This record gives sequence, structure tokens and C-alpha cells, in this order.
Amino acid sequence: MTSHEFLALLRQEHGTFERFLDTLQDEQTALVNGEIDRLTDIAQTKSNLVIELTRLAEARNHFLSSQGLPADKEGMATWLSRQAATAETQDIETVWNELLRVAASTRLANETNGKMIELKLQHNQQALAVLMSAANQTTLYGPDGQHLSGAGGRHRDKV
Repeated sequence: MTSHEFLALLRQEHGTFERFLDTLQDEQTALVNGEIDRLTDIAQTKSNLVIELTRLAEARNHFLSSQGLPADKEGMATWLSRQAATAETQDIETVWNELLRVAASTRLANETNGKMIELKLQHNQQALAVLMSAANQTTLYGPDGQHLSGAGGRHRDKV
């Protein structure tokens, strides 16, 4: 892979991260507005973007490995330091730094959405518990025809 092809790969990865971040922001809006019906489509979009990001990261890592470098940030820093100072190398460094920035923003947005989902789930579980408790406390009739409270099973006319 040439440095020109590597730059194109990094730009594609950066663009995919931008789309993923936009999708996470859409998800957050849907969560805040209670638009639960949108979440299924958003989840599918996120899944497709994760597949694409994985493919792109694997290609980037393969390139770094083919250069005898570790497939991580340090490997990228080493590769950049070994390159001649050209406009293309500067473009690669700029795109790489932007990719790291948007990846960090994406991670934060994903964590935020996860916390929002967790809070909504807890709220729904608490509401369900209240409803179940209320359902168990409805007045019932026992075998003798007397009113029973579902919670204690005591006759209403007895102490």
C-alpha cells in the first residue's frame, strides 16, 4: 500500500467515525425525546458502522504490521516519524489526529448513551415493580367469600 492509499484509508476511517458519531447523536436525541421506535433502525445503522470501522482498522493495522510496526497508536507515531516531511505525510498526520479526536468523541457519546439507556431501564424496572406490587395488593375473595388482601392474605374484617 502506498502512502497515498494509506491516506485514503485513514480518510475513509475518519469519515466512518464521523457518521458513527452522528448516529450516536441521533440515538441520544431519540432517547431524550422518548422516540423508542427509532432505536431499532439506529441500532442497525450502528451495527453496520461498527463492521465497517472494524474492517478499516484491520486494514490500517495490516499496513502498520507490514512495515514491521505494532498495530497501535505507537506504531502509527513511529511510522509518521520515519516518513519524509512531505505535504502528504503532513496530511496523513492531520487526518490521523482528527481520527483520534473523533474516535474519542465517539467513545464518550457511546458511553453517555449507554448510561442513558441504563437509567431508562432502571426507571422502567422500578415502574414495573410498582405495577406488580399494586397488582398483588388488589382485593381478592378467599375460599370463604371474604375479602382478602393480596399482600398479607388477611381478612379485611379481622385484625
